[in-house]
Amino acid sequence: MTFPPSYHILEDEKLQEPAMVMSNAKSPTNTIYSTQSSDKLKHHKTTLITTTSCGRPYFLLVVVSSAPYYAQRRRDIRLTWGVDSDLNSRWKTVFLVAQTRNRTESEALLQEGETFGDLIRADYYDHYWNQTLKIQMAFEWASKYCQFSFLLKMDDDVFVNTRALISLLKNPKTPRENLYTGKVEAPAKVLRHGKWKVSENEYNGTFYPPLCPGFGIVLSPDVVNTFVGLFDVVPRFRLDDVYIALLANKTGVKPIHNPNFEVFPDDKNRCRFINSTLVRHTVTGDCLFKVYNEMLSYLSAVKG
Repeated sequence: MTFPPSYHILEDEKLQEPAMVMSNAKSPTNTIYSTQSSDKLKHHKTTLITTTSCGRPYFLLVVVSSAPYYAQRRRDIRLTWGVDSDLNSRWKTVFLVAQTRNRTESEALLQEGETFGDLIRADYYDHYWNQTLKIQMAFEWASKYCQFSFLLKMDDDVFVNTRALISLLKNPKTPRENLYTGKVEAPAKVLRHGKWKVSENEYNGTFYPPLCPGFGIVLSPDVVNTFVGLFDVVPRFRLDDVYIALLANKTGVKPIHNPNFEVFPDDKNRCRFINSTLVRHTVTGDCLFKVYNEMLSYLSAVKG
């Protein structure tokens, strides 16, 4: 298999000038918002801007890929499974958001970040095919600024049964190192047509290494740290879940399949709580609240 020297940022999404470091000042549409010093930003090997730390260790660190305009999805996650209300919270959820050319969205993101303190920012313009840049900056941030036992990388249209997932991860049979798990696709065929098509110039093999779709992937911290060290070795690839698989393949880490990571649930069960579910794709809005409330009712009945 051969790869291009590097998969570059889409031309129309490149920043036209170096990132400007701002605090609360009004700014042009293309300004990059950050409350961090320019000296600190120089120490990042990725597009990462944020240098805020987790503050304390967490058992599970959840990093959610989100686009600037999906404020409602982020709000709904904060109101449902995303926040652990226990005094000694077991998980922390943050949202990975790049930049937008829309001034209103930019100012709203600045306010959102100041209000909730859970946005991890990057200095490139958001685009669907730049998701690998988001993965890279997320892993670097987690590696540098957080202590955690496990990391869940996911999308913002996903329901997570956090308590059940934590219970699984605490099981003595769950590996504490070299863990890369989700819904494994193997063989993972390279598509030459459709939305996720890849040309032979990008990747000339018939199959990718075994991979977990990017809607929900759990990694142990040693794997995250190793991946960050390989960003300069393994060229970026347009499909973020494939890129993670390429990093894992480089290190010899094998993905572990879990059937309770549900990528395309049927319509009958998509908005129903099922206790065995750990991570379920395509759950947003009213559907998310329905599943979450059913989960709370289930937990209450079990305790009662």
